[in-house]
Order: sequence, then C-alpha cells, then structure tokens
Amino acid sequence: MSEKEGINLGGRPRMYEDSETFAADAEAYFDKCEADDRIPTIAGLAYHLGFASRQSLYDYAEDTRFSDTISRVRLLIEADRSERLVSKDKYTPGLPMDLASNHGWYTAKNANEHTGKNGRPIETVDLSKLNDEQLETYGRLCMIIEGQEPDAGQFGDDEGE
Repeated sequence: MSEKEGINLGGRPRMYEDSETFAADAEAYFDKCEADDRIPTIAGLAYHLGFASRQSLYDYAEDTRFSDTISRVRLLIEADRSERLVSKDKYTPGLPMDLASNHGWYTAKNANEHTGKNGRPIETVDLSKLNDEQLETYGRLCMIIEGQEPDAGQFGDDEGE
C-alpha cells in the first residue's frame, strides 16, 4: 500500500488522517479570515492547518481523501482574487502575480524586441578594429548625429590650422 491509500511509508506522521477534520479546519480558517477582515491566502491556510509550507498542503492534494477539499479551497481563494482583479475598490498590483504563482494563471509578458531600421538587425561597429583616423571620424560623425558641433582640437586637430 502507498501513502496515497492512507498508509505512511515513513517520515513524520500525517497531520490529518480524515478528510472531515481537514475540511472543518479549512472552513474555520475562512471563517476566521472573514471575522478578522483578512484576505485568505494559500500560505495562510497552510499555516492555519499546521503545515510548515504551502508544499505540504499541495502534497495532501495527492491523497484522494483530501484532494476534493483542497481543490475547493484553492478555487475559493482563486475566486476571491479574480473578483478583486476586476473590482476598482479591491484591486492591488500584486493580484496578477498571486494568480500566476498560486493558481496557474498566465500573465502577459513584456517583451521588447530591439531592431534596426525597417526591422533589420541593429548594426554595430566594433571600435576595437578601427585605427586612430577612423576613430576620429567616427567620433565626429557621432557628435554631428547628436546635433553637436565637433570643437576644433577636440579630436587631435591642430588648433592653429
């Protein structure tokens, strides 16, 4: 028999052996959140149930005796977050991250693609391969492009010429 069938194959004894006690304790957490005007969280639920981590709660979901209750409490928390997401009075910027991290939602990714003219690759210049005269010319061109006038003598010009 395996742990999924109710027998612990080693390690610490399970905190909950029956689903009724587990479900009652989970419901007590939500009642406490409501009474204290606190937002229910997966981490808060795990802590309330006596677990040391969220992962312990997720591990219980593998046991068929607890999987339905855990699915329902996760759905309840997800429903709370999704309602807050569309409420102008309850929205906070962390909601999308919470939904992505704890409830499998996907967030839009900000991807910036940098391209050169007409979508071509950006052209680069390897300055280490230029001689002194080419570097001077490149420096002058850069200043002109930026709307600056290269000063006489700035690039090794003779000021007297």
